[in-house]
Amino acid sequence: MRRQREATSGHHVVRSFDAAAHPLFVFLRLPFASFLTNLQAYSLARHAIYVNHFLSGSEISEIDYDDARSLRTLRTYNGLNHSLTVDRQYDRLIVSGLWGVEFIDLASGAIVQRHRTEFDARAAVIDDANDLVYVPTHFGRYLYTFDRRSMRFLGKLLVGSGARNCILTDAYLVLSSRNAVYALRREDLRRWAREAASRSADATQAGPRRAKREERSSDHGDRSTPDAPDVP
Repeated sequence: MRRQREATSGHHVVRSFDAAAHPLFVFLRLPFASFLTNLQAYSLARHAIYVNHFLSGSEISEIDYDDARSLRTLRTYNGLNHSLTVDRQYDRLIVSGLWGVEFIDLASGAIVQRHRTEFDARAAVIDDANDLVYVPTHFGRYLYTFDRRSMRFLGKLLVGSGARNCILTDAYLVLSSRNAVYALRREDLRRWAREAASRSADATQAGPRRAKREERSSDHGDRSTPDAPDVP
């Protein structure tokens, strides 16, 4: 018989059940199987929790947390994913793993963006106030930053190797690693992200201008170098 307990936390009722009795886990109980989830891997709107099949494939199970039914299976087709974060505002699942990070639209179940990072991306942290997503890399040296709405890569901050987990306080992003704990001011991160987005926009606009200028230079036999400053 499945054991189930209830606990109330604020306005939410949390139910726990015996995972070993769930048909999903019984069916897939393999010697090398490893199922992973995170504290942020749940959706109140969908009444679901999400569980990674870390060593046994590239699948993510969506499980109803009221009756433990398996609702559907999401796939990333790359394997070794271990960290999950639900963006409840945009109804997305952010999947981190050894190769990078995927953004999955939960309405359709489709991967809408995929970004490769340094080795072993860890759980994404959502900064609601600044509309940013942070992803540390354990075997890399950088903290990757994405625009939350567009999922666009903004840039990466050098924080050293061994980064594991991030938490947000009112004023700081706290990042733990093998031999240090970093505290980055959220105000500074917001300023840096805006500057990175501005540089990216300038580079995007400069591309067509440069192409047109080089085309005109070619037509008129101009010998100017391609690295000449862009003219508005």
